[in-house]
Amino acid sequence: MNLTLSSLGHAARQDPPASPGVLCFPCTPRNPFPAFIYAAPSLPPRVGAADLIATMQAGKNAMASVKETAENVAASAKSGMDKTMATVQEKVEKMTARTPAQKEMAEERKQVKIREAEVNKQETMQSNAVEHQQTLAGGQVADPGFYPVEGAAGGGTGAARPSAAHDPFLGAR
Repeated sequence: MNLTLSSLGHAARQDPPASPGVLCFPCTPRNPFPAFIYAAPSLPPRVGAADLIATMQAGKNAMASVKETAENVAASAKSGMDKTMATVQEKVEKMTARTPAQKEMAEERKQVKIREAEVNKQETMQSNAVEHQQTLAGGQVADPGFYPVEGAAGGGTGAARPSAAHDPFLGAR
C-alpha cells in the first residue's frame, strides 16, 4: 500500500476529510497541526491465465482480420491496375490496327485480360478468407464460399461488384 503524508494546516481551519482510506492524526500538544495519510487505491485483481489467453486470442483474431482486409485491398488494387492496363493496350492496338478484324481481336484480348484479372482477384480473396478462417478456427479449414466471376462457369456479369465500378462496359459487352 502506498501512503502519502500531508499536513493541511491548523486544526481550527481544517476538518478531516470524510473519505474511506484516509487515516487522520488529530492535533496534540506536541503537534498543533493535524496530519492525514491518504491510502492509494487498491490494485486491480490479478489477471488469470484464461483471461490472458482470451485477450491474446482476441488480438490474434483482430490482426488476422486486418491482414485479410489489407490483402483484399491489395488484390483489388492490382486487379484494377490490370484492367486499366488491358484497356490502354486495347486502345493502342486499335489505333495501330489496319483492319476491322485486328480491332476486334484487340477488343477480345482486352476482355480476356479483364476476366483473368477478376478471376485472380477472386481467387486471392478466397484464399485470404480461408487463411482467416484457419486462424479463427485454430488451424481448421472452413469453407468461405465461392464468388462467381464473369466468364467462369455459371458466373454472373461481374458489373455488380464495386471493383468493376470504374468500367461501366464490363458486363454490357
